[in-house]
Amino acid sequence: VVDPDYPLTGRTTLWFETNTNETCFQLDFIDQSTYIFNRSTPFDFETEELHRIVFFAEDLDPLEPLRSNRTLFIRIHDENDH
Repeated sequence: VVDPDYPLTGRTTLWFETNTNETCFQLDFIDQSTYIFNRSTPFDFETEELHRIVFFAEDLDPLEPLRSNRTLFIRIHDENDH
């Protein structure tokens, strides 16, 4: 995440929302512009075939914060488990 026009070294915040109630996704903060997006459990086609994750980034301008978003779609393919 970068914010080149902001004078305080591009400080931003990032968060996400999903189309499911699952809590297996997590976003770990590394530094001012780096995050790691992780999933703690395997995907399961029978539980959820399509995951829609919307990431929101916002700069920390106290007067007029700017926000942007991007959507990630993850489609799970059905495979025979046996």
